[in-house]
Amino acid sequence: MKTQPLLVAISLLAMATSAKAQSFAGYRTSNYTGVNSVFFNPANAADSRHKFDVNLIAAAQGVYNNTASFKLDDVLNNFDTDALLDQFLNSANTSGLIPIDLHGPSFMFGLGAKSSIAITTRVQGLVNIAEVNGTLLNEITNGDAEITLPYTFNQTGKNQIAAHGWGEIGATYARVLSPLDSRHFFKVGLTAKYLMGAGSAYVNFSNVSGTLSQDLTEKEYLSNTTGSIAFGAGGISFDDFEPTNLISNESSGFGADFGVIYELRRKPTTESLGNLNPRSQNKYLLKLGISLQNLGSITYNRDLERSAGYTASITGNERFYTQQLQDADGLKEVKNLLDNNPASFTPVANANTSSYKVTLPTTANVDIDYALGKNFYLNGALQLPLTSNSIVWNGYQYFYATVTPRFETRLFDLSLPVTYHNITGFNAGLALRLGPVFLGSGSLITALASQSKQADVFIGLHIGGLFNKYSKVKADAVPAATN
Repeated sequence: MKTQPLLVAISLLAMATSAKAQSFAGYRTSNYTGVNSVFFNPANAADSRHKFDVNLIAAAQGVYNNTASFKLDDVLNNFDTDALLDQFLNSANTSGLIPIDLHGPSFMFGLGAKSSIAITTRVQGLVNIAEVNGTLLNEITNGDAEITLPYTFNQTGKNQIAAHGWGEIGATYARVLSPLDSRHFFKVGLTAKYLMGAGSAYVNFSNVSGTLSQDLTEKEYLSNTTGSIAFGAGGISFDDFEPTNLISNESSGFGADFGVIYELRRKPTTESLGNLNPRSQNKYLLKLGISLQNLGSITYNRDLERSAGYTASITGNERFYTQQLQDADGLKEVKNLLDNNPASFTPVANANTSSYKVTLPTTANVDIDYALGKNFYLNGALQLPLTSNSIVWNGYQYFYATVTPRFETRLFDLSLPVTYHNITGFNAGLALRLGPVFLGSGSLITALASQSKQADVFIGLHIGGLFNKYSKVKADAVPAATN
């Protein structure tokens, strides 16, 4: 077939050269992530271990679902998402998400002992799948699902798919609020973002029931089928998608990230007061970070040639042959096909407004880092989703909780994230940083046993200048002794 018309939103995944469940699992907990730390909590920029830092490229992608289990090869070949989709879109009740997170050229530098700024670029993509009969959709649109005919279905859940891709240019300001010698240390940060919407697409089925059968010539058709279907799009067309389309500015909006960090710090020692540059050290026993991420929305002009709503009624002796859908090339041709079959698909009056607003997948995040001893840390993190699938075209995240033991030095990190995800269950991964290079996966270890319901991977490169451990510093930047 030319495309998968009813799954056209999924074709956003063709950009797999660049989210976000817990993207950059393990690596995000380090004190040496540089400017990339701004994406996780803007307050991280203040009192950083880096005098300056430049991100060259960082990319993370994942496939998360509630049915299929992935193997190690799936994790390592994560950027070949077509193969992964074939695995988990073959269940009668599939939910999942496919996040893509690309950090572009970005830089951060300090303005003094208390303030820092950063300029960041980023591209994000997110496909949400909620309670979809993937087996039925694959058979209708591809004809290659493992299914026994006749196949009777009755779908009463959400049955929706939504995809959204957008770019961001962010400006971050972070500042220390406490005296530099305080054991109760506070810092805050804010990132203001200009959002460049590339495109949005969605499909929604409501109360669809019927039978998929085969005639004597082995052609498949729908009969005794009722329900409703709505689909739509704005911005770029995903039918002939190219990765460069993601930097299209088809629509725009504004967004923000906000964060605050509290540190309970150690009492200064004679060595730290006399010899060590305090900006080179992690001085906390306990660090608590709270952030709000992906606040904002983008409004799209609805493409009425690719948007429609119908009530399906294929009753009596009527048959609707699914080969027609397989031959259709994109949502525009699907709309024309359904319009030309008014006896089976009745258009819904006023189904589409001229524009629609896509809310970003907003989350609240809590991060606790405890210093176990020299170079050893234990991190705990929670993600709380603040948007839902109540509106089909809105992107949304899921709840997760992660515990990450970490060994960390100025040149090397080793992290072992163990995560409970609301849709994939428990997963264990591995993250490494060696100087400017970092890579990892939140599901690598679990996938060794072929039991992971997620496959994710990330890799990146950044360069920066750390504060010299023994360099001289200004007197006002050296903490006084605290009793």
